[in-house]
Amino acid sequence: MRFGEVAGLHVEDLDFEESVIRIRRSTYRLQEVTPKSQAGHRQIDVDPDTMAALREYLGSRQGSRVFQNRNGTPLVVNNVNRHVLKPLCKKLGICIGTTHAFRHGRISVLQQNNVPGDLIKKWVGHTSLKTTSKYTHFPTEFRRRIVSDLAKNG
Repeated sequence: MRFGEVAGLHVEDLDFEESVIRIRRSTYRLQEVTPKSQAGHRQIDVDPDTMAALREYLGSRQGSRVFQNRNGTPLVVNNVNRHVLKPLCKKLGICIGTTHAFRHGRISVLQQNNVPGDLIKKWVGHTSLKTTSKYTHFPTEFRRRIVSDLAKNG
């Protein structure tokens, strides 16, 4: 999901029975807005363990946003990047990343695990595979393994 979509999630967007999240809105500058494109209106399949973790995180909450600040307003991407992710990256001694890096990373992991491109496109809300391919990054180890496997299989 895009950060705005995560910030715009409401408890009722989570379907625990079907194990899906329905993207119906986003946030931008503390306002709820429609998703970025028509393809942004979508349903994302989620594994049951993640849905169970979300259910536990929510506790008895039946309404409101899934993720919000202390005042109950939407999270702001620049605040999360500045006050959470960047200090965490520095503490861990890794390259500085922002929330958008999670989209690139997830798409890359899905590609490396042979998830069909059309399904990835649907899950991430892209209108074309060309856009999705711009988000794909293959690490050196993965590329080397592919070359080695191809050499073995002639």
